[in-house]
Amino acid sequence: MAAAIATARRHVERFLQYEFARFLFVGGLATVLYFVLFNTFRLFMGPFVSNAIAVVISILLGWYGNRRYTFRVRTPGFGLRSLVEFTTVVVVTLAGSTLALDLLFRTMHDPGILAENLALAAATAGTAALRYVILRAWVFHPDRH
Repeated sequence: MAAAIATARRHVERFLQYEFARFLFVGGLATVLYFVLFNTFRLFMGPFVSNAIAVVISILLGWYGNRRYTFRVRTPGFGLRSLVEFTTVVVVTLAGSTLALDLLFRTMHDPGILAENLALAAATAGTAALRYVILRAWVFHPDRH
């Protein structure tokens, strides 16, 4: 059993050596946080307000994780410029999740929380690669840090 765990750990460590894998890991954590927050807020708020609040909080986690872990930016200071740029990228791609919710509510009167989550998951997956390319090429480009 210990050997199997050690082997699995080596595979995970090897996988996380690659930048895109680290991006997926950080994005996965931010996405899990987003869904936990969305569903928690959804208990006492509407879907659009819940979505907005959950997105803002998960943006902060995603920015910090991508800045320090994925793209390994080590410049001194807070990195306000990269936070503003990162937020811009996320807000632009947030249009995908907002449009998915809007489309869902236009086509179904009361879709239910499962349908809301499925629509948001599809929109999030659909914009992940686009976000990575923009973040690598602009926000966290190696020549800028």
